[in-house]
Amino acid sequence: MAYSSGLLNKKIAIWAVNRDNQTGKAGRGSAGVKYDCLGCVWGAITWSKGMRAMREGALEAYDVVMIRMRWNSLVDKDSRLTCEGKTYQILQFNSDRRENQIQITAQQTNEQLGRDEKTT
Repeated sequence: MAYSSGLLNKKIAIWAVNRDNQTGKAGRGSAGVKYDCLGCVWGAITWSKGMRAMREGALEAYDVVMIRMRWNSLVDKDSRLTCEGKTYQILQFNSDRRENQIQITAQQTNEQLGRDEKTT
């Protein structure tokens, strides 16, 4: 069963690795990787760590999130996601086309990709 529209309250931009720029020093995994925005989808973002971790002050609890969206063919394990000026790297990617849903565990990064998707 797909996620309800009330749950999907954030506009999330999906960025894919620019494969044309994967030569020499800008190869996979290097600092020279470039991303292209493929589009925006509606999704939900919540902290994936429980309240206990946040109360205990676990630093990683503040930058690891759970992102949910309807199934689409734009996002994959190598994608970057941006929402409200924050960029996220995918750690875990689970999709189910039949159920029409994607569930992602992602960590916030310091990368700045393009302009804020709210202006597009």
